Amino acid sequence: MKKQFRVNIEFLSLEDADNVVELFHELDKEKLGDELIEFYLENNYRKISKPDLRKIGIRYDILNKKLKEKIEDIHSKAKESKSLNEVLDDLIMGKGWNSKYAKILSEISSEEYYNFFKSQSGNKRLQLYIKKTLEFYPHKNTSSTTTQEQISENVEQALKKIASESKLNKIRIESIYNLKFEHPDSNN
Repeated sequence: MKKQFRVNIEFLSLEDADNVVELFHELDKEKLGDELIEFYLENNYRKISKPDLRKIGIRYDILNKKLKEKIEDIHSKAKESKSLNEVLDDLIMGKGWNSKYAKILSEISSEEYYNFFKSQSGNKRLQLYIKKTLEFYPHKNTSSTTTQEQISENVEQALKKIASESKLNKIRIESIYNLKFEHPDSNN
């Protein structure tokens, strides 16, 4: 049965895996059941890491306790590892600031913001992303925290670099985001 489980791993649903693991536990083969949990999760990580298993027809109430805990751990880690794009999408969609998002955004360097903003050229949400990250720009919000100020500072540095690339960029950034930069070459 163990061999068949491993051979057919890609075809097993989560419920199937749960049933096999439960069977091993009932047969006092917990160690083998736990090994199969690990094997199943390693080989089905993409499928399992979906944010809400109920959307793909998985009923949490039937899962083996250890299997359920491992899946919840995977989901927790997946939430923590959101991309810059995902975090900014959540923020502009009204999910609001929280400490996890602030931590993620504050750890992004000005160079990473610069690369991200440049890669978003043509994206209709780019302005919203930038405005959201500048909410804590000094003097705009007196109750901002050091973490929030770090976000705004890194974003400002990225925008400053973009503004330095051309006079048109400088004009756009200054007018849209109400920032003022000295342009190093007035002939651009």
